Amino acid sequence: METGAKSRILIADDELAILETTKAILEDDGYEVLTVQAADEAMSAVEANGFDLVLVDYKMPGNEHLELVRVLTEQYTECPVIVFTGYPSLPSAIEALHLHVFDYLPKPVDVDNLRKRVAEA
Repeated sequence: METGAKSRILIADDELAILETTKAILEDDGYEVLTVQAADEAMSAVEANGFDLVLVDYKMPGNEHLELVRVLTEQYTECPVIVFTGYPSLPSAIEALHLHVFDYLPKPVDVDNLRKRVAEA
């Protein structure tokens, strides 16, 4: 990335309130953020624009079985993926981590932890 360029983040979640809140937090931190509400929109955005990081809701249209996460981690290996979910469980965390996601965060996401993990990614 060129010097001074903002890191580009895609947030994919079917909950509008989560999208708006997370986008505002990350934009306040200086990131360029795009939001989408379905997996097919996320794939189109990634294919067209490329991103430095993708945050994906575990349960959203088109990602019910982590299909989006699987494609992202297999085909876009240079782009870290953080999965976040309102239904955290040990099996879903293990499944996500087996797909080599950067992190798995339960909702509601702790803002300080989100900022830390995004910066590390």
